Amino acid sequence: MAEVTRLNRKCRVAFIIDNWFDGYDFLSTYAIFAQFPDRFDLHTVSIAEPRTTPDGGLPQPVETLVGWSVLPDMTLDDPSAATAHDVLVLPALDMACIHRPRAVKFLKAAAAAASHTLTICFSSAVLAELGLLDGKEATGTRAVFSGLHAHGPRVRWRPDRRWVDAGTIWSSSGASAGVDMVAHFVAARHRRGSESPADVLAAIEAATGSRLAAGPDDDPFPGPARPAWFSSTWVFRYLIDAIPAFAKANMHQDTAIVAALANTLRPFSRSARGRFGKLVTAVVAADGVDASAFATLHTLLAYDFPNTSTYSVALQTAEAAEDAEDTKERAVHIQPSGLRLTLDHDAAWLAARAASVNLLVVMDSAALRGDAALLRALDGIVSAAGRLEAVVAPANVLAQLPAVAAGAVPLVVRLEPGVRGSIAAYSELTTRLKTDGPKTSLDFSEISPANRP
Repeated sequence: MAEVTRLNRKCRVAFIIDNWFDGYDFLSTYAIFAQFPDRFDLHTVSIAEPRTTPDGGLPQPVETLVGWSVLPDMTLDDPSAATAHDVLVLPALDMACIHRPRAVKFLKAAAAAASHTLTICFSSAVLAELGLLDGKEATGTRAVFSGLHAHGPRVRWRPDRRWVDAGTIWSSSGASAGVDMVAHFVAARHRRGSESPADVLAAIEAATGSRLAAGPDDDPFPGPARPAWFSSTWVFRYLIDAIPAFAKANMHQDTAIVAALANTLRPFSRSARGRFGKLVTAVVAADGVDASAFATLHTLLAYDFPNTSTYSVALQTAEAAEDAEDTKERAVHIQPSGLRLTLDHDAAWLAARAASVNLLVVMDSAALRGDAALLRALDGIVSAAGRLEAVVAPANVLAQLPAVAAGAVPLVVRLEPGVRGSIAAYSELTTRLKTDGPKTSLDFSEISPANRP
């Protein structure tokens, strides 16, 4: 059993973010640490070149691959940012960061100062380029696993592992493998008193609604490494392939839903193309939105990008809307922890474009449950949506939308709590929207058979 890290204070954890970082990697793992506020003090540190608002105030939000942003706690300009943290977590970062001297200097100093560094997806390649993985075992995304050797020829790469514990550096493969790794890291290194690792893992599963891998060899979709070459065409193919695999990683014991996702993803894409040309999806959230559920459902929708434009929309209470700070009208605070996300748009934007929205997804949010004004505004949007094909929302929200009760929406899908609820809703949505249409011309011959839809 791994030695427990013992501190006479909270463990300081820094999430390292950069422009175009992977939001799912970040938010799904942040939620695990945030579940233990008595053990961890969480910060976000941006390695992007610092930019401030026009009036010289707060640093600007750092944007994810899928659009929404995070306002960092610290930047490269903060003197203590590189030395103040015990644990570093690197969600998938753009490799461009290794060509920025200040970012490289920071990453080397921060990794040297921290007791542990955790990488998710392609970020192991970032550390490999910096020489920090030389002689160590590591893993990374299967999207371009063979290509990882070029970034770290002296690294002992393990394509057979969901994650690798190399002592001070832990690395995981892509998507929800980071969730498994972080959960097992917390259970191994930061349990308390008489807690066993199994106790900690059970608590995480209960809080997030996600089923965790039993160990690094418990891989729901093992297969050969991906091709070494990398192109936009291949990425296009891989992302479409990855959605059912992503769901499988979160619910690898629930084979019925996994099969439904794999079998219905293609027809759903054809359906969207045949009826709309482009499917416009609005994912609505308010303060208190569940981080893991939001990250899962938004990512599944956003990554079906050839046929979907997915926008995150913030609904705010009257009190929150009074704050005149720039981007505040697009901000929501997640549960747990209260971390602030800046979403793509605000409620006014959605109201003005309601007629063009095809799918409306309303995340369960604490602020939305008890705010009659927000629910009325949401009902008005549903009533004005002339092309709305489906509404996905919690039962308590659906019950307070008269337009839905009146049958104004062809398809209504109930959203249950947690990660499992998000995946089940996505599965039902794709299954029930299935129609016959022109077959896709995508060639999946280069994709691992284990991961093809």
